[in-house]
Amino acid sequence: KMTEFIINDKIYKIHFSGYFFVSNELINNDKKFINFLINSDIKKFGIIFIVNYFSFFSGSWSIILESENQTIAAVDRVRSKPLYYKKLKNKFIVSNLIQDLRLNNIFKTNQIFIKFYKKYRIAPPGKTLDNDIKVIRPGSYIYFKNGVLFENQYYETPVPFGNGITPSIELSKATLLKSLENLYFYLNQYPSKNIYIPL
Repeated sequence: KMTEFIINDKIYKIHFSGYFFVSNELINNDKKFINFLINSDIKKFGIIFIVNYFSFFSGSWSIILESENQTIAAVDRVRSKPLYYKKLKNKFIVSNLIQDLRLNNIFKTNQIFIKFYKKYRIAPPGKTLDNDIKVIRPGSYIYFKNGVLFENQYYETPVPFGNGITPSIELSKATLLKSLENLYFYLNQYPSKNIYIPL
């Protein structure tokens, strides 16, 4: 379901799921995210300008934003909330439910992807086992305008042993502690939600 809002007489549609922190502010619903957009540079430069903010969003989230003939969709750094997409002629479809993209619920498999899955127990990067359905990669966004699709990453996941990077337990611990700190802040702010974390 998309929520409509208006900025400078332009109609926008948004689907926002999850939460993120930006400048110590918690964004966890459509209304707060819309307020964030209204106060951002989107008024001047259009929806594409939001890509400059993605790397600052910490949390678990996915975003679909539409305006006139363009769509932008993004997921967090670990793709905790996947978004699936496909291009059908000049039409572009993106959804958090893969079933929405299957015509008549038909599952069209790709044998190359199946072999990859059997070997690595995961679909190829950015792909699904459906032949014509893709999934946005972690730390990435897609932008669709006038029938043309652009795919890009706003965050590059460090690869061990690649580019001189070596595995670091201390770095992993620091990242995990930061995530737990953000989660603790969220739980303190909203105790009425009764969120329990299984250990």
